[in-house]
Amino acid sequence: MAANDLAQQYYRRALELDPDYAAAYDGLGGAIWNRGNADGEPFQPAEIRKSAQLTEKAVQLDPSLVQAHVGLAMFAMRYDFDWNRADRELRAALALSPFVGAELNYANLCLVLGKRQEADPPLSARAGPGLVEFPVGAERCAVPLGGRPVPGSARRSSQNCCPESH
Repeated sequence: MAANDLAQQYYRRALELDPDYAAAYDGLGGAIWNRGNADGEPFQPAEIRKSAQLTEKAVQLDPSLVQAHVGLAMFAMRYDFDWNRADRELRAALALSPFVGAELNYANLCLVLGKRQEADPPLSARAGPGLVEFPVGAERCAVPLGGRPVPGSARRSSQNCCPESH
């Protein structure tokens, strides 16, 4: 927990030095969001709203921050159940960069909305039909969709070697 508090302190200091530093707003919003995850405690509505406001500020200052768009989509899905906003934010993120976090969250949104066919391409495009690719450290690992990784299921991507599943 000390690391999260320190991160928040550094992001706040960065914003004191440069109040228009979009990435610091996004980072502070993410640190506030993650504090609840790390503690395993229920989220406090005031903290969630503060985190969302900081992430919104980041996007206002720099609309090209892919991760901030994904963060706003997560708020929309998890707390507001605003599927249209989540869709807009994830599409904005994907238009900026095919970031795996945006792809997987978009696929999850499609599954929630009953759009299985729309969920498949973002998932299988990374690793091939029936597989989804996840980051594993600095590498990527492809695993079967809808199931746990099984020994021998890991595949090599074009540039990264995936470790065997454990």
